[in-house]
Amino acid sequence: MLNKKVSRSLQFDQLPDDTCRLLATWTVAHLDVNGVFCADPGVVRSLIFTRRTDITIEQVESYLVAMENVGLIVRYEAAGDMWQYWPEFRQNQPGLRADRETPEYPPPPNGQPAPIPPDDGSVPDDCRQDTGEWPAEENLSEVNSSERNTNGADAPPTNLAGWQKYIQDSPKNRPAALVFMHNTLYPGRDPPDYGYIGRTAKTVGGAGRLAALMWEAQAHHPDGDVLRYCMGMAKNRKGGKSSGKKPSNLEQSLANAQQMEEEESKWQP
Repeated sequence: MLNKKVSRSLQFDQLPDDTCRLLATWTVAHLDVNGVFCADPGVVRSLIFTRRTDITIEQVESYLVAMENVGLIVRYEAAGDMWQYWPEFRQNQPGLRADRETPEYPPPPNGQPAPIPPDDGSVPDDCRQDTGEWPAEENLSEVNSSERNTNGADAPPTNLAGWQKYIQDSPKNRPAALVFMHNTLYPGRDPPDYGYIGRTAKTVGGAGRLAALMWEAQAHHPDGDVLRYCMGMAKNRKGGKSSGKKPSNLEQSLANAQQMEEEESKWQP
């Protein structure tokens, strides 16, 4: 829930422009129960600005820096990826039922999040409710059951957070989980073997990172080997070459070929 105090927030007022404020506002809808969301600028752009092709990864990175500078977020690294934590999220969520929600992302640093404001049954002045009533218990159970079913093989996850949780919940067989994700996102492609996808995950920084790259690559409609394309994305981004635009076929082929040669040499016995 977006608290209406946001309209008079000094922190939001100190952000550099309205696009940055839009990013911050829309991010609130993606926070988990602890107030945590992805902080990799490429992933944030893909999930928040899904239809905004004019916004680059570099812009998103600068906005995340600005949000951190004014104290809206704290960025940290966990599970091989970057995350953002909103310290004031819980205190702006009166009535939050944390006991009914499972965190989607690694917990924030420095211990547990701030406690949830007590719920005395009244509606705070800063919140607006349509009916003033909680949903029926059976409806909440149905929602939770539906969310849990998205991790089953018969109902693949429909968003990046769901896929990352699915992979995180498969610690003993993450290569199989990644192959399942690959085959779901790219039907009709030759499925990679477990060894290849495991090496690719190690190359790009972990299973969660590879999942994010495979998800992001959908927007570019890569031809051929998806994992090679993902390694090319990771290498270009690491080298500071990412511009938010799809590289040319020649540039991508060269980057992928060089990356594969380097990685295959590392795995020679």
